[in-house]
Amino acid sequence: MRTIKFRVWDIERKKYLSDVSFADSRIPSNWQQFYIPQQFTGLLDKSGVEIYEGDIINGEYADGDAFAPIAVEDMCWLHKMTVLGDAWRRLEANTVEVIGNIHENPDLLETK
Repeated sequence: MRTIKFRVWDIERKKYLSDVSFADSRIPSNWQQFYIPQQFTGLLDKSGVEIYEGDIINGEYADGDAFAPIAVEDMCWLHKMTVLGDAWRRLEANTVEVIGNIHENPDLLETK
């Protein structure tokens, strides 16, 4: 069974919060202006790091081709493999490595 958990990016402070619960009475009703929740995918990268929406990953497709860093967003995780949104190419979960996230390391996604 997949663990359902989130991390939250604080837009104003530009950092991840570890002490916020969605049931927390301190969260304002217009929370979307202040926070960006990112859900845990249920998978770990090859080093045991939890993979969340918004993470930037490197790795290989199932056919052995390496891919440029991509952001985890529109992904459908299948048994230890994943399909990337429109690309529909399978990734080998044991080759995937979290190298940053879209908030703190957006430069990792820039094409050179």
